[in-house]
Amino acid sequence: MNRIWIILLLLFGACNFTANPIKDSDAIDLAVLHLIDHQEKNGQFLNHANLNGDSLLTDNYPVLRHAETLLALHQSKEHSTVNQQKIDRSIQRGLTYLQSQLEQDDDICLFLVKNKLDQSVPQRKLLDQVLGLSVFLNLKSSYQINDSLIHKLYKGLLTFKDSSGNFLRFSRTNQEDIFEHKQTALNSTALLALTQYFNEYPSFDVKQQILPLLLRELNKVEQSTYHWDMRFMQSIKELLTADFRFSEFRDTLVRAQEIMLNRALKNQIIKPGSPFHGSFDEKGRINHTTTRIVSATAVMGLVDVRNDSLMALFDRAESFIRTAQVRGSKYPGAFTKSSCEIPGATMLEKRANYQIRLDYTSHALKALCAIDAVKQKRSSTEVNDL
Repeated sequence: MNRIWIILLLLFGACNFTANPIKDSDAIDLAVLHLIDHQEKNGQFLNHANLNGDSLLTDNYPVLRHAETLLALHQSKEHSTVNQQKIDRSIQRGLTYLQSQLEQDDDICLFLVKNKLDQSVPQRKLLDQVLGLSVFLNLKSSYQINDSLIHKLYKGLLTFKDSSGNFLRFSRTNQEDIFEHKQTALNSTALLALTQYFNEYPSFDVKQQILPLLLRELNKVEQSTYHWDMRFMQSIKELLTADFRFSEFRDTLVRAQEIMLNRALKNQIIKPGSPFHGSFDEKGRINHTTTRIVSATAVMGLVDVRNDSLMALFDRAESFIRTAQVRGSKYPGAFTKSSCEIPGATMLEKRANYQIRLDYTSHALKALCAIDAVKQKRSSTEVNDL
């Protein structure tokens, strides 16, 4: 087995791919086409595979990653030259699959995902519920999604809440399940779905679900880490556009955004000539850079496109992402865990660098689209300044 990986290292070299980045528009189009071209008839996307073409067995096909991918494809429609009808057909197939994973009764809907390798794992997960609800809310107007389904998903989301007001990883489980997971991450994730639902269906009852959670998480902003800011930044975006129904918290929300924006853009690696140049991670892990970019651009109003240093930061990050994109294998346009082989890496880490995964590609696609939006805003501002 080790010989196989040695041969792969020799074939692909020290880094997975060549040092020249793929052009801006081509990078987005390649990612979109990779996702669509490897989608199955039932609507599932390719979740995990080796660069040599072998699909890898996993314990289950994750609703979370599937939902993130649908959101990324929907976002790409404003930035990709791929035929819009082709993207729409892919999204529709994906929505059909997503609906097939629902457990429904008269009042609530929950995503039910069985773990093929471990039947003892709870089948209803908060992350699946949040991202699934987010998909149906974001795509509602474009793909004729039923209001009653969304209301049932919202009620299903509330089954993850415990008596103290925190959200649990699994529905209808004991509070002790929470100790192995960061509560801030779970609450921030739930807050995203609640705020998106409120913006679509504002009511006093939903606001009362949001307020205690919002205040609790705002108090933790200074101590949080960038990894969970992506969801919180998106939540605050929803709150600030909620027709000022949260106007009493506006200054606090804006301040929280500024803290998280600065945190997201700290410690970028600037080493021209290095494969990690433009990354935010010393190991070149793609998700550590793309999630920061998505977080930082969640609220475009805070991104000062007249700031040349900030724009240079986005340019470096974009170049790093485009350089990391797979080319010349069975999966051009996809992304692996890291852009380059790490000195002293274990065999497992080396193997991971030759495996593509659905979330690596969907997060990268969202980041590339976000940077493209920043560039468009910069161009528009320059024209208005003339």
